[in-house]
Amino acid sequence: MRGTYTTTVSANGTLEPLSSTVITPEITGTIAEVRVSAGQTVKKGDTVLVIKNDELDRAIEAARRELRDAQNALASAREQEAEAEAAYYADETGAVDVSSVNQLVDAVNTASSAVEKAQDAYDQAVAEGAKRTVTAPLDGSVVAMNAQVGASVGGASQMQGASSGPLIQIADLTQMKVTVQVEEESISKIAQDQEATIGFQAFPDLSLNGRVVGIASVSTSSGDAMSAYQGGGSSSATFAVDVLIPEPDPRLKPGMTASVSLTTEKIDDVIMVPVTALQTDDGTSYYVNVETDPETHATERREVTVIAQNDSLVVVGKPADSAADMPESPLEDGEVLVISGGAGAEASAASPEMYDAESGGSAA
Repeated sequence: MRGTYTTTVSANGTLEPLSSTVITPEITGTIAEVRVSAGQTVKKGDTVLVIKNDELDRAIEAARRELRDAQNALASAREQEAEAEAAYYADETGAVDVSSVNQLVDAVNTASSAVEKAQDAYDQAVAEGAKRTVTAPLDGSVVAMNAQVGASVGGASQMQGASSGPLIQIADLTQMKVTVQVEEESISKIAQDQEATIGFQAFPDLSLNGRVVGIASVSTSSGDAMSAYQGGGSSSATFAVDVLIPEPDPRLKPGMTASVSLTTEKIDDVIMVPVTALQTDDGTSYYVNVETDPETHATERREVTVIAQNDSLVVVGKPADSAADMPESPLEDGEVLVISGGAGAEASAASPEMYDAESGGSAA
């Protein structure tokens, strides 16, 4: 058959968002409001939770009173300073001592500093109180929701609830990824930006394109490597490979099972034969048996050159009209090959099994 030859490495993994964040309130308290639900789309800055904390309310009110008192004290000091200065400049007898005016000026400065400190304290209290309103840190979808009105959050209570999952998790689902484990025997074939095809157990008819965006430098697991080296066992070392799905289907959800097929080799426009059709007499040179007469099943032996090979197909050259830099194939697209013959093609001519390139399978 004429077509594109590919070699793949397959592995299964779990679908994940490319980026996500877990909502973790910065203060303690109880949840007063939950304003989002699982699956909801949110924008950065949208309110997701409101937390009740009476201590913060009292701190804000106390800071507000202190600021108001400090502002009143400053206003009073300025009024006294103005009156003293007016009296000083209006006095022609020299009875008003300038030192008393200076003392009032100092009092104004002290009161002004007190207002600044009170303002800072109030601003800090308000900023801390603003943490009662928890907002989304990014655009995305709510992929996990464990927040309930009345539940305690923050501190030890938050840690205790971690086993039941994140309080709220928001993920950007416009790009997703699958992390698969590739065995050490195949990891050398994997490269950055390599093409991949991803299928999904939940949607058997869905197939998406992806590419490799990350290859681990250290193995995820390891077996008895020394035993494997000595022939007494097999190594189970695998390496994590991240595959990006740049345009995921809207139906996909994090946690779904995904099967990834990584294309490690691709050759366009070649002639291929099934591995089962390949014959050899010495293990170094190869040939195939081509059916020359469909009625008598007579065959003709043709020598072929193996250009590339995977578990199912062998590239034996380029088509005659191709400009590719490889030997021309002695076979043409559509020819029928004998792929089994017992002791030889002659011995099985009565009922051979053929490979029909038109149908992609065996021909009776």
